[in-house]
Amino acid sequence: MELRSLRPVHIGTVLESVAKTSRIPVLDENLNTGGIVPEVTARIQQYALDDLDGPVVRVGAEYAPHPCSRELEQAMIQTADDVLAAVEAAYGL
Repeated sequence: MELRSLRPVHIGTVLESVAKTSRIPVLDENLNTGGIVPEVTARIQQYALDDLDGPVVRVGAEYAPHPCSRELEQAMIQTADDVLAAVEAAYGL
């Protein structure tokens, strides 16, 4: 699912997904700290901790200065393979 609105965060949809799947990866093109990812993660753990069968997986950009060139920017953004690797590492899938 893609959160279309960040203010207010429509956490109900996220919590429904957690209840159905018992797992949730949170993906953001930005860093894992200081953005929406920590807020969503905190709310999931606050309201759906009993529904989780594993950790909330956070997938974000590498800790590096944001590049100016398009090629370097594309290299910094997480790919589907990066997300799958993070999910596999966290959940053993």
